[in-house]
Amino acid sequence: MSQHSTLFGVVLGAAIVGATLIVRDALEDPETAEAVRGKVKAGYAQVKSKVGEGYSFVKDKVQEGYAAAREKAGEAGESIRQRVDNDPTVQRIRKKVKDIRRAAEPAETYFADSEPVEEQNNDAETVVEIEAGIREPEKEQE
Repeated sequence: MSQHSTLFGVVLGAAIVGATLIVRDALEDPETAEAVRGKVKAGYAQVKSKVGEGYSFVKDKVQEGYAAAREKAGEAGESIRQRVDNDPTVQRIRKKVKDIRRAAEPAETYFADSEPVEEQNNDAETVVEIEAGIREPEKEQE
């Protein structure tokens, strides 16, 4: 360790001890203690005010950033949607689906009066009798 760092340590220690003694003396004296408390309260109020302003500023900036990001995302989504809509493959698929639907529309009239498939076989009381020629196995003769 050099002499300069040792000297710096001694000066720093003396400053800390001196500041501590001054604060202790100030707090023990009733008149000075009240003045110190007033300054501490005023400093606290000032810091609280600055922190509140900083919080408000940061909150506003975050909201502005959120709005800008939302707008950019909306623009990107619209751009993607347009690219997909204008893609030839997607247009061919949509045309095929439209043609299939158009071809299926005339068949709808045939099925309009019939029950849906799920409801046709839900009758629990329906009994189905099956007659079939059942052949008895031949018994072996002993």
